[in-house]
Amino acid sequence: MATAGARKSSSVTTSHRVLSLVAVVFVLALAVWAGTAGQSGQAEVAHPTPGTVQAVEGSEFSIVTLTPAGADNIGLELARVVPASHPAGKHAVPYGALIHGADGTVWVYASVGAPLQFRRHVVEVAAVDGHRAILTSGPGVGTTVVGTGAAELYGTEFEVGH
Repeated sequence: MATAGARKSSSVTTSHRVLSLVAVVFVLALAVWAGTAGQSGQAEVAHPTPGTVQAVEGSEFSIVTLTPAGADNIGLELARVVPASHPAGKHAVPYGALIHGADGTVWVYASVGAPLQFRRHVVEVAAVDGHRAILTSGPGVGTTVVGTGAAELYGTEFEVGH
């Protein structure tokens, strides 16, 4: 039969082992936490610039030239300014081509001749007819405009997100 002193010594040894194990786990957890402090847990991803921006002297507008990869990445789709048989205006563009400024100004990105090269043009929207914006002023009929991807061009022009 074990004596009271032997039982006490055995339980103290077990308690020490448990406390030692808890201390080791705590120190390891603290070391892991300290090694990751200040990290978001997400790797930073490099986003290549979809194109270049060239200031136009004497103008507030710039020319944005997309790379072929940049055009693919933003899902660029082109459209043409078409005649509108609408009582409110004479031209039409896809509604998605419009960029709305905070001050109420509305623009479209129109081709400036070279492939994948665009410049913002102010437009006056008279009405919206389904998926079309009816214009009273802006680029002429037949002008190529950005139908899908205009917001991304705007971000490229002003380096938003770069």
